[in-house]
Amino acid sequence: MNANPQRLFLRFAQVSFFHYAVLAVTLAFFPILFREKGFSPEQLGILGTLSVVASVVGQSLGVWLTHRWVAPSRIVYFFPSLGLLFLCLLFLPLQSASVFVLVFLFDCCHHGLIPQTDSQLLHYSSQGLLRFERVRLFGSLGFICGSLLLGLLIDYVGVVSILPAALFLMLCILWSASQVSECLPQKPDRVAEEKTEHSGVYQKRPLIFFFLIVACQWASHAALYVYFSVYLRELAWSGRLISLAWNLGVLAEILTFIFLRSFDARMSSLRLLQLSAACGVFRWIILANFSQWYVILPSQILHGFSFGSFLIASLKILDGKLPQHLKRTGPALLSTLGHGLGSLAGRGILAVFAMRIHTVQDYQSLFLISAGIGGFGFFLSICTLRENSRPGLPAEQLPQRLLFPRKL
Repeated sequence: MNANPQRLFLRFAQVSFFHYAVLAVTLAFFPILFREKGFSPEQLGILGTLSVVASVVGQSLGVWLTHRWVAPSRIVYFFPSLGLLFLCLLFLPLQSASVFVLVFLFDCCHHGLIPQTDSQLLHYSSQGLLRFERVRLFGSLGFICGSLLLGLLIDYVGVVSILPAALFLMLCILWSASQVSECLPQKPDRVAEEKTEHSGVYQKRPLIFFFLIVACQWASHAALYVYFSVYLRELAWSGRLISLAWNLGVLAEILTFIFLRSFDARMSSLRLLQLSAACGVFRWIILANFSQWYVILPSQILHGFSFGSFLIASLKILDGKLPQHLKRTGPALLSTLGHGLGSLAGRGILAVFAMRIHTVQDYQSLFLISAGIGGFGFFLSICTLRENSRPGLPAEQLPQRLLFPRKL
């Protein structure tokens, strides 16, 4: 593997950029596309739920394959190629059930690549060759560019431009995967022989509480990721204004990644996790009570904490708690047990409440539910986790008894 820091940074940044550019299309504009095709709010909720299941399945499948059979340097070609095939099939006139299946398969392939690159990024970050959050910053830039591109295309061409734009960006992912392949392991991990000895690592109560807290945070984002764009469309926002709303959040995320080193020097990752959870609750309360553009747009700045700093803090805490041979599975594990199951539960709950949506105000009630879910996660973090007693020391360097007390 090539260990030149500049080349490593460039190649991983390319993958992150195009992956999140595609995510901008699927997250912010697929709901608009399928709403225009006549899908009901309940069906949009099903699509959003399937997207999360696909994320869990795709990432888990990718980790299993690379641990048992296929080198990470080879599998990075497999997922984008299949994703392109499923995306092309969405251009055909299809029934809703067929659309559900194809979107699910496409999302599986789209998310299957990321655990391979994120785990290697954390490995290089531990060696001092790269900083994870600096590479992830380019993912945020990709989200902005993808969102801006689609906002303009929708206003000037229409929603018909969404699928071609996604196809172009998937081709870019395939190209960037070919560039990064030489920086990934050339052989499968093959850790089956170590499974028995450490099979109980994930069953320890401290880690269970940690994953539950992360799951609550991602569950609270369900209303944002599934219904936010549709809600703004119901408020008669233009494509460019919807794009601006998403991009303000991502800009705040970028600033958070840039200045995260300063946060690391002043507070533990645990305290940063709790602060981020609190900001998330405040964000959902604002969206649940205000519909004016001059309130919604500034509230998007809180995304820098409710998503950005929470993501990095949770990754660092988990990486510090896993045995060395399991660190490569950390990002996929967090995505599956935290982001995946949490988002799945959140979207499933909101899909039920979405059946009662008849007015614009009904969308706001979904954000109130998000505030309740996020509030429970924040309360749980206060009750089950303990702050660093030595300021300035990152939480992942704390003894486990300080971070996760045995008795609650």
